Amino acid sequence: MRSLLPLALPSLLAAACAAPVELDGEDRPIDAKDNLDQLGVYDCAEHSDTGYRSGDPFSIRVVTVDARPVERATANAYIAMQEQARQAGVTLRIISGFRTMDQQEYLYGCYINCSCNNCNLAARPGYSNHQSGHALDLNTAESGVLSWLNNHADEFGFSRTVPSEDWHWEYWGDVDFDGPCGSVPECWSGDYDGAFCDDDGNGSEATHDRLQGELGVDFHCADIAGEPAFCPSSKAKRGDAAFVLLKAAGGTTAGHPDAFSDDEGHAREAWMNAAHAFGVILGSNGNGNPDGVATRSTLAIMLARLYRLPPANADYFDDDDGTANEAAHNQVAEAGLFSGYADDNGGRKDFRPSVDATRSTLAILAGRAADEALVPLWDIPQGCLAGGFAGAYCDDDGATGEAVLDELAAQGVLLPGRTLGSSPAVHLAQAATRAEAMAVLGGAAGVPLDGHANAFVDDEGHAFERYLDAAKAYGVLVGYSGGTEARPNAVASRTTLAIMLARIYALPETSTDYFSDDNGSAHEAVHNQVGAAGLFAGYDDGNGGRALRGERDATRGTLATVAQRARDAGLVPVWAPPLTPPTDDDPVTDEDEHTPPGDDPVDDPGQLRPDDDEGALEGPPPGYQLPPSVEPGASCQGAPAASLYAMVAVLLAELRLRRRSRVAPPR
Repeated sequence: MRSLLPLALPSLLAAACAAPVELDGEDRPIDAKDNLDQLGVYDCAEHSDTGYRSGDPFSIRVVTVDARPVERATANAYIAMQEQARQAGVTLRIISGFRTMDQQEYLYGCYINCSCNNCNLAARPGYSNHQSGHALDLNTAESGVLSWLNNHADEFGFSRTVPSEDWHWEYWGDVDFDGPCGSVPECWSGDYDGAFCDDDGNGSEATHDRLQGELGVDFHCADIAGEPAFCPSSKAKRGDAAFVLLKAAGGTTAGHPDAFSDDEGHAREAWMNAAHAFGVILGSNGNGNPDGVATRSTLAIMLARLYRLPPANADYFDDDDGTANEAAHNQVAEAGLFSGYADDNGGRKDFRPSVDATRSTLAILAGRAADEALVPLWDIPQGCLAGGFAGAYCDDDGATGEAVLDELAAQGVLLPGRTLGSSPAVHLAQAATRAEAMAVLGGAAGVPLDGHANAFVDDEGHAFERYLDAAKAYGVLVGYSGGTEARPNAVASRTTLAIMLARIYALPETSTDYFSDDNGSAHEAVHNQVGAAGLFAGYDDGNGGRALRGERDATRGTLATVAQRARDAGLVPVWAPPLTPPTDDDPVTDEDEHTPPGDDPVDDPGQLRPDDDEGALEGPPPGYQLPPSVEPGASCQGAPAASLYAMVAVLLAELRLRRRSRVAPPR
């Protein structure tokens, strides 16, 4: 036994020496500084080699940067990062890049035998990320380099994967990061689509452009070759999340006290202060950690707070059951912000709360919040938050038409909407649908709902189907596709409401021109009718006149307002019961006779397909006409026949209106 010990000892020592603490652990590489004159120089001439990942070989394309071999996509990202660092006064340099199997075997042999390379620790051949092409050893021993990388490397897809090695950085970003050695070098050529040069073909490119344009959030990560880049796969920081989510929601940075001690002078300090002021980011021990990476769970918590989302009604995810943030994950799922990932076991989806969020994730969430019309905390009425509000809805206290909405709600006509602060809300600024328009305008005018035939084929089971049937019976809505479709969920425009109101109240014509933006249009007459009735006041046109803006979406607030104005004006709907017939000592005079004006119009604007003009009502008796109003993009059509009940009601209402005004009809 004693004679065997000298033979076994070297092997035991080698085995002990060869046991790395970390999977890809290595000592700081020896910096020969033999590439100082090649700093920033790159050669995009590619050659193929064999890379390794976890011992498995694969083909790799290698170029040259800083006189070191580098995998092509990693090189593109590094070149962009190196240029950005140079502009900040920091010099980045590659000490070690891609390694072949022979090179890694040499370094490993030096380590095992302690015979060369200063006996530096080296990963097993085939298992070093330098062989995968993703790893670079950089000059972090030089002044300012490590600090800059810690703050900015993730913007270019680089991260430290071996915590004990500050020199070891790996690129795990987009496979084809735009650069001079890329297959899609848009940033360098300037030939790219949209707002950013590095996301052409990215599945979220449109979302990035929307964030920059429609939502007004300039979130480009850097300029690559002088062109703005988005860096979609780079990790999202907490400060970036505060900036993107609050600004996209219309937040401001003014008036908020200094909240955190670790963001002084930080580019996102003002937004961190705003996030704290609204309770979106609470911080810890006075620190907000603006450069900390935001996980998916972090963003869920921020969004739940930002929009004061109500408790969810379902458990949406499998992988967070019993965790501290499960409620927030369910809240954002129910709000339509997170959809999750498919569960491999066929159950509910996975949320993956600990996965780092990317910059692209922020853009997607901001867009979804806009699509869902979520109301940020600062715009939620106090009554909704405190629960102290009058009537059916928490967000219409003091609004014109509140009484109408409350009365209709008491009758079961509730406009669906997301709760605010766990209180029911009507969302007055939300676009109104055609069905909602009839429910509010017709309901406020007391439309009879019984006894009407099923009018349309596309509203079966709709909450407001009976109102739509009544609308057809009284000629308020005619329908599309030959009068068979109501299109209940199509958005109604302001002109739509004008046409409906003119029909509901059989408004008389007027020679006064009330609005300046519809002169000569097909709907000018009906706009003037509702203007004369005091139902629409219009907007200042900047020239001393008023503009109706009929093509704009009608809102729920507009519905309530015009319904209340019709009540205040004492307008009488066509279905109102007739007055008591006159007696012998109150005879009907010639002045009471009239011929109702106009021909029956086609229906609402903006919804017709070019080849699908709407059908018209069945025609009235000879000599009888309804007020004129023509659908946008359509022409007047001859009329088939409304119900006898509707025609008689129209005639009686018009008769009563003229008796009240004692205005002689045209002869």
